[in-house]
Amino acid sequence: LIQGAFDMSIITSRKSTFDIIKGLACVSVVLIHYGFAAEYKWLGDVIKVMCRWAVPFFFAVSGYFLLSNGVLTAERLIKKIKHITKILFWSGFFYAVFVFIWNLFISHISSAEFVAMRLTAPKIVRFIVINQPFYCLPLWFLLALFYCYFFSIFFLCDRIKICKWIVASFAGVLLI
Repeated sequence: LIQGAFDMSIITSRKSTFDIIKGLACVSVVLIHYGFAAEYKWLGDVIKVMCRWAVPFFFAVSGYFLLSNGVLTAERLIKKIKHITKILFWSGFFYAVFVFIWNLFISHISSAEFVAMRLTAPKIVRFIVINQPFYCLPLWFLLALFYCYFFSIFFLCDRIKICKWIVASFAGVLLI
């Protein structure tokens, strides 16, 4: 490389700008989930609508980081699937403990009642068809991201072209 061919301040600036946008997206996600007081409900509704860009942004960022130099490799995809699986497992575990303690001590719901309320046939079908988790609703994004990573495996198969269209359609439905 020719020394001085790249202006490092531009590269640093781009990374800083990207980090600022990710930070704004994080704040937007928090605002989407924030419960505004009744007298400010109208303002909360406006803010929530204005913050809806953040979730699709994080899907786009995840796709950007999935590609290594613009190419989807099996090694990178397997690494991402393993990573998201670990995050899903531990966040699901901690969320389950939190919900169990909350229901037992705050809501005074027994574990048997909790399971009977959450594990119904319609809720299991909604989980499979539209990715609505039956006990850890806040983790839907991680589940959808896992599905996108998992079904990206088919994009690596050149011989099964029909699978690419099926997977792309299914991934699109998950994002909706």
